[in-house]
Amino acid sequence: EQSACCRVPTPAFAAMLRGPSRPMEEVTEDKAFRCYTAPGETFATEAEMKAHYHTELHRFNLKRKVAGLAPLTRAQFEEREARGVREAAAAAASQQRGGKLSTAERREAREARREAKLEAQARNPRSKAAQH
Repeated sequence: EQSACCRVPTPAFAAMLRGPSRPMEEVTEDKAFRCYTAPGETFATEAEMKAHYHTELHRFNLKRKVAGLAPLTRAQFEEREARGVREAAAAAASQQRGGKLSTAERREAREARREAKLEAQARNPRSKAAQH
């Protein structure tokens, strides 16, 4: 049996010895700050970065990180939000008509779902559909 001083530390213990992970990194080339949960986002000051922490984009990407998903860029997030607003408007219009969609609206919604599914499969490297 080995004594406590001779044991190899576990990865978790070794990480604890290195210190806490830092949520921001100072970039030396242009003295900007980066957020790891928002790819491509840089901030000139620490105050700007702290303001970013309160945005929906940052919160959404934190939830994705916890779920084991890749973060979205600002453009992807804004596209997703716009799609949600359009769908909410369509749902509200549908409610006014008694909850029924017209044939054209159903067709459009079906095509949108199909396109979104194909795009998601194309982005997923483990998808069989992405290989064809």
